[in-house]
Amino acid sequence: NFLSTLSLGKITNQEEYITPFSMSFKETPKYLPISYLVDRLIYHGFPIELITLFLVLSLWALVISILRQIVGFSVFGIYSPLLFAVSMSILWVPLSLTFLIVWLITKLLIKLITKKIYLLHNAKSELLIILYFFILLLLFWFNSILWLNRIDISIFTNGYIIFPIIFIVLVSDKIFNEGFKLFSKWRWIAFVEFLVVTFSVYGLFYRTGIKHLLLAFPELLILIFFLNIAVGRFTGLQL
Repeated sequence: NFLSTLSLGKITNQEEYITPFSMSFKETPKYLPISYLVDRLIYHGFPIELITLFLVLSLWALVISILRQIVGFSVFGIYSPLLFAVSMSILWVPLSLTFLIVWLITKLLIKLITKKIYLLHNAKSELLIILYFFILLLLFWFNSILWLNRIDISIFTNGYIIFPIIFIVLVSDKIFNEGFKLFSKWRWIAFVEFLVVTFSVYGLFYRTGIKHLLLAFPELLILIFFLNIAVGRFTGLQL
């Protein structure tokens, strides 16, 4: 409208070129308690992204439970694929898998060391963490001096990035535990199953349609709750 009047030389001070958008809030009925709570939180400035994450995490837990309990996949505990999927959404997939591989390498090095030197479990765990972070520093250093540009260093300017890294440490320690054998066929099958479950959950995180659905109808949380109970009572033949 503005460009049209400008081209015709008909600019006047009375012409309205901007229509203000009124953001009104219509209160949700209180007989929908979860919707009412979510709307009130948003109205008072609570981040929508965080509310959506809470709702999606509930759905993630249900998906993991179905894949574990009904299908029969190995997931190394409900929280392991959940934490690893969250870490991948923050650190991205290549870097998360790199951290996982670094933990495996560190674990194998510790096994070689403890064959020569007897250590108690706590000492081994402490040595494992020290060596793990040292190898990560070496990895970042090689990435810098060789100009590989495989790792985006800028994400580490946020100090809270340590939390997804700790998540990966916890998950890695559960996958490659004390009894882990490198050439165990069934252990690697379980690891592949874990990755299938994790990437299934990770894919849900980027389904905007699911996010919008859960945010628009948060009462679906009640359905998810009862579905979890139903899955938890399943004792039949796994798929």
